[in-house]
Amino acid sequence: MKTRFVVVDNNVFGCVNPTFYPGLIQILASSPIKGATVSWRDGTTVIPDKGMRPATCADFSTFRISPEGYNSDSVHYDFPQN
Repeated sequence: MKTRFVVVDNNVFGCVNPTFYPGLIQILASSPIKGATVSWRDGTTVIPDKGMRPATCADFSTFRISPEGYNSDSVHYDFPQN
């Protein structure tokens, strides 16, 4: 199963891989200014019941995450197309 990128409550950017971290989001970035209560230092957080959406290409820029490597590795990553 491929790793997919998600945004939670528009303030946490992370990735989900049910094979390695079932029920968890690996946190890649967060925005305390937008209300995030977790950070990448926390490592992971539980997948919420609501408020999670698929990440877009614009989210990589918003959260200052480089898409290099993720967007060229279609074997392991389900990179957003929009």
